[in-house]
Amino acid sequence: MATACSLAALASCGTSDSAPVTTAPVTSPSVPAPGVPETQVLHTPSSELEPLAGTQPLDVLAAPDADLRITDVRTGQHQTFDRFVVELAGTGDPGWLVTASDSTLAVDIRGTGSSDPAAADVTAADRAARDTPGAAITSVADAGPGQRTHSFTLGLASPRPMFTLNVLTNPTRIVVDVRHP
Repeated sequence: MATACSLAALASCGTSDSAPVTTAPVTSPSVPAPGVPETQVLHTPSSELEPLAGTQPLDVLAAPDADLRITDVRTGQHQTFDRFVVELAGTGDPGWLVTASDSTLAVDIRGTGSSDPAAADVTAADRAARDTPGAAITSVADAGPGQRTHSFTLGLASPRPMFTLNVLTNPTRIVVDVRHP
């Protein structure tokens, strides 16, 4: 009887017609081990990779007091995904706008200071030397600074990328992981 009740309870949990579940932005502090710098996830759009279809944007405003500058930009390849990282220094929380087109993912970093002339701390040659094509991210173009933003364009192997975006602290980093096609 208990088994039948358990099965009935599980069956009533939902159907395949139910709406998808989304998660709200999360701030979750971590407790570092002695001698290990603290890392904090400021925003996690989801615990799993979600598809970005068409021109659906991922849009988060920077903190009003954000005054950040880009100190490093890099890519990395992993077994099932490629990673794009923008490292920032300064004050306040960054924002971003991520939009997709047929073969690119545009990543606009918000909250960068108006004095950020193409991230003087990191030259384009330095960035190009570290960036190698991967299975998902095929190229990275630095489109340069704008009005309190700095734009990058990621060339993609797939027109419908599965990706996550996280913001980490100590140092502040915007991390975009794109799943291999």
